[in-house]
Amino acid sequence: MVLGFDKKLLLNMKLTGDLKERLDVIHNTQKQLAELRLKTAQAKASVDTSPAYVRYEHLTEAGPPRLTLPYSYKMLNETFRCCDTVVSMLFNRKEICTLEKLKQSVEQMQKKRFGEKQLGQIKRVFPNSYKLSWEKVNQRGIGSNTLKLIITPLFSDNTKPPETLSPAELLKRRKLFNRQLLSIIKSHHEDFLSKLDPPMTVPWEMLMRWHPKFPLETLPEIDPAALPRCPQQTTCSSAKDVLDKFKGKMHERIENALESMVQTSNDPTPVAKPTTSVLKGISEDLLARIRQRETLKLVKEMTMKPETAKERALLSNLPEFIRIVRSLFLSEQKAALPRDELLQKVRESYSTSMSEKEVEALADQASKVLPDWFKVLAIKRGVFVKITKEKDVNDLIGRVKNKMNE
Repeated sequence: MVLGFDKKLLLNMKLTGDLKERLDVIHNTQKQLAELRLKTAQAKASVDTSPAYVRYEHLTEAGPPRLTLPYSYKMLNETFRCCDTVVSMLFNRKEICTLEKLKQSVEQMQKKRFGEKQLGQIKRVFPNSYKLSWEKVNQRGIGSNTLKLIITPLFSDNTKPPETLSPAELLKRRKLFNRQLLSIIKSHHEDFLSKLDPPMTVPWEMLMRWHPKFPLETLPEIDPAALPRCPQQTTCSSAKDVLDKFKGKMHERIENALESMVQTSNDPTPVAKPTTSVLKGISEDLLARIRQRETLKLVKEMTMKPETAKERALLSNLPEFIRIVRSLFLSEQKAALPRDELLQKVRESYSTSMSEKEVEALADQASKVLPDWFKVLAIKRGVFVKITKEKDVNDLIGRVKNKMNE
């Protein structure tokens, strides 16, 4: 009986301990929930309930004015960005960046021409941007003796250069290049202010916008810096050069053959007298008149006014216009055709591509030069064109050519 009572007592004690542990867990959970509710209430109380136009009013405020760059400087800034992107990609891939690779990639990115001039301008603005050197490159399809201009990025820190160019470093270099461009423009701006009457002086730190009369877009282009020149490679261009360079290192028979070639090349060769078989039988007076006529023609073309040149171009296109218009009228078998419809068909039938304005200019020229053949009639129904079908095409073309020769 006593043992049975002890077992029951022990069992009740275990149950009581488990119950206390569970109660402690519940108490801690309730405490955490209360703290979470308190934090949520505090967060809701701290949320700004003002309207959106009040909360985001600072976004609509105008920031400090930025100094603008002229178009040529903007293009150079964009060129540097593309150039730095390509150089960083090749540098991170441990590839050699040659001028040919850089030129192809930058032109593909910017859709503008890139060459030694633009690279020299970048070096002028940012001298510590790249290291340029001529080195022998051994690539597929290129001999090992071929010298190529190698572009390697330089870093501002004197420490060991990093293995990769990070985006942060690229952004830093871009901002530095932009500041260098602004400093060049500021120097021009200072010169401009000093020449005013009376002269003006504005500190760089306080300058927020350029002078209204400052010729920003007409600033001179940046002079390109001198790039390293390609070292001269000694090449053997003649038998004498080969003999001087490799004498005593070749077989005796080869040396004798080279010596004989050098000797034959040194022998004076008779100079053939120029023959005038093409002009044989033509009098000098006729040749002089032809040359004088060509000279006058060139002088006339060089001194021709733009209006005259434009009119001559229209007259040169009129013969084909006459043939096409006459063919269209014969095929349509009508006395008059709508002007827009006729010009559209002429444009489609022309041997070369022409715009609507060019065809309209041809029609105006035809009515001006050949008013008795090409007539434009404006009525209530619209604008129509009528031609005199009895006129001979060859006579019309002859009149146009005579007009051109006037």
